[in-house]
Amino acid sequence: MTNAPVVRSELADGIADQIRDAILAGEYAPGDALPSERELTEQLGANRTTIREGLAQLEHQGLIERRQGARCRVLDYRRTGSIELLPDLVRLSRSPRSSTEPSALASTNEVLRIIYEGALDLAFERITAAEIAQLDELALGVEVAAAAGDVAAVEHANRSFHQGVARATHSIALELLVGSFYRVVDSAAARSGDKKGAVGNTLIELVNRDVRLPQRALADAIAAGKPDEARAVVRRMLGDEQPSRTRRRASGASRVARQERAYAAQVPCAAASDA
Repeated sequence: MTNAPVVRSELADGIADQIRDAILAGEYAPGDALPSERELTEQLGANRTTIREGLAQLEHQGLIERRQGARCRVLDYRRTGSIELLPDLVRLSRSPRSSTEPSALASTNEVLRIIYEGALDLAFERITAAEIAQLDELALGVEVAAAAGDVAAVEHANRSFHQGVARATHSIALELLVGSFYRVVDSAAARSGDKKGAVGNTLIELVNRDVRLPQRALADAIAAGKPDEARAVVRRMLGDEQPSRTRRRASGASRVARQERAYAAQVPCAAASDA
């Protein structure tokens, strides 16, 4: 690994970011030793206190093991890490370990499809008439914001809709899981300096192309008591199927499909951002 001096003010965060990326990109294998604190100080242009703060972040994330008087050892993050690492794995496009293993993004989507479909099972059992009406209003909110081209409003409405689906399960664990997902994505975006808006821009573009938004399709399927149709919507959101369009345009079909997959990668209850 070739390290570059960190110049931004949050030096400890910058140090943690560089080493985290190296570990997740496979530059260090489980059991490998990191450079010593003295070597990291020289490579990264920071004092030992700052180096230790950065290493403490990595230890908290389950990436390394720290021992007094010895170099830090890299852990197998698949066993010791958490969902917090997913946005970074997707961003780095980590190659699968074998030809039969899906990419980080594909793996995230397949697991979240299972979670979302399970959430729908609970919602169909427990949802109230008031919650069905609320989902309809939340889906309308996404449509109105997208039609107005208001990216920030679309982002907010999108989150509210998926949180509404989680509330309809009457499962506190699932609601907390959705909240945790959003905190992870927001934290990763803040660390990387990425601006919000990818989901909003995608949904606005879909509306401009007369594509029925997945929020509307899902809300209608739930209201009609059609679990199979609702599951199909979720699979489309996560890239397993192509959504139907009110107007098909051959020249724009592949572009729309890419936009739908980009949206799917950032759906709550649903996956990590690939920004």
